[in-house]
Amino acid sequence: MTTKQDMQQTVQRLIQALASEDAAGAPLAPDVTYGGPLQPQPLRGEAAVREHLAAIAPFLSRVELKRALYDGDSAALVLTLESVNGVVIEGAEFLRIDGNRIRDISVYFDSAPLLRGGKRRGS
Repeated sequence: MTTKQDMQQTVQRLIQALASEDAAGAPLAPDVTYGGPLQPQPLRGEAAVREHLAAIAPFLSRVELKRALYDGDSAALVLTLESVNGVVIEGAEFLRIDGNRIRDISVYFDSAPLLRGGKRRGS
């Protein structure tokens, strides 16, 4: 059974992996799925999701967890992400966690700031 403490540690490992550009450190299950506004189809499998995380991490200058709610095997996260060129995005991630591995990641954010250059810090 996954405890709240297990889930909190798993979430912290995911955030640390993104913040440190270390996709290998993300605690993913072998059959993990990942869906988000920039994926026309969900990514399936650990290798595909790690490859995606490794591709986006270098463009993030800040990953900040604002709030987390845990219930059963699910976590709902509110995050602020900032790109290296100053685009700030606030969004939500919903995770399904089994033990200390993430089995499903569903990401929700407004992708318009990325596509048009976005709201910059201090503007």
